[in-house]
Amino acid sequence: MGKKSYSKARIKVGHYHTLEYARGNLYVAIRKHLGLTRVAMSELLGIGEETLRYRERMKRVYHPCEILALHEVSGLSLEDYMKLLNDIA
Repeated sequence: MGKKSYSKARIKVGHYHTLEYARGNLYVAIRKHLGLTRVAMSELLGIGEETLRYRERMKRVYHPCEILALHEVSGLSLEDYMKLLNDIA
C-alpha cells in the first residue's frame, strides 16, 4: 500500500486568532454530501439543531471524535473523506 500525497496539505502556524479561515466547514460539507436538512443531520448526529447551526457557522477547530463521527455518518471511503478534508482546509 503506497503513501498518498495531498498537494495542498499544510500545517498552519500561528496563534488561533491569527490563522486564516478554512475554505469550508466539515459539518456543512458532510450535510451537503448527504443531501440532508439541518434537522435531519442533527438527528443523525444526536445533537440539537441549534448546536449543529453553531458548529456550521462558527466551528474552526475540530475534536478528533467529531472528525471520526462525521466520517462514519458520511459513508465516504477514507480516501474520499481525506480529499474532502483537504479541500475545505
